[in-house]
Amino acid sequence: MKQRRRQDLESLLAQPTIREARPCDGCAQPCGCSNRSTTCSCGCSPRCSHAAAQLSSEGERYPIEPYVLPLVFELNALRVVQPCWSCEGHADAKGDVQNPPRIWFYCASVVYPQLLLEHVTQLAERGELQARWRVTVCSHSEDKVSTTFSLEPAASPSSSLAVLQSDLNVIAAELGSRLRDKAQHALNEME
Repeated sequence: MKQRRRQDLESLLAQPTIREARPCDGCAQPCGCSNRSTTCSCGCSPRCSHAAAQLSSEGERYPIEPYVLPLVFELNALRVVQPCWSCEGHADAKGDVQNPPRIWFYCASVVYPQLLLEHVTQLAERGELQARWRVTVCSHSEDKVSTTFSLEPAASPSSSLAVLQSDLNVIAAELGSRLRDKAQHALNEME
């Protein structure tokens, strides 16, 4: 068990960062630098005009929604987590949250959802999040090899949709480097 955890942490740390390799599979868009390279990652970010479609399995019909796009981008860029469904959240006519924001993702190891949960817990403890968030196991999974997890607000959201969507950006900010730091810290503690 300990050896598998070590391998999973090392696997995360071995993945290229956003600056080292393009995070969107199959992206061949020329970058913004003078070379107009199709391999350079200088323009890779959730602000890329192609990201919403590129990160969706049905990008032309169902691009990733704008408020959840930064977090989907960051999770995908980890390369050990595969987002498979997302929703930026929706309110009814009265402004009450009808569907809270959430992201479903696959991964082959429970180490990665644990790191993500640790991340949102620390953000909440520091007062950076306005709502409580959790990582749960989804009740169904189409992928028989990987488990599907959900990052979502805890319990029934009493917060407004705008607050929950703001939290999405806080969670996404520097997610890759923060989870890599947590992975390195966990490896150091295993020594």
